[in-house]
Amino acid sequence: MLKGLIGRKIGMTQIFDESGRAIPVTLLEAGPCFVSQIKNAETDGYSAVQLAFGETKPKRLSRLNSAISRRITSLPCAC
Repeated sequence: MLKGLIGRKIGMTQIFDESGRAIPVTLLEAGPCFVSQIKNAETDGYSAVQLAFGETKPKRLSRLNSAISRRITSLPCAC
């Protein structure tokens, strides 16, 4: 299983170590992710889970992604 981090880049900054050297670091906003699609071997030929993070403008979505987004928002939240 792969491990990773899903987030949005906020910017760059620097931190200093004990000797005073500046170390560049990237700031990330990591928030709640949700499952947007579940693929299974019977229908898709492989097993996978698609995760999503954040919001996007509706005009940036393709027709397929727009339909998936509508289906997700109509599902009850299991929070």
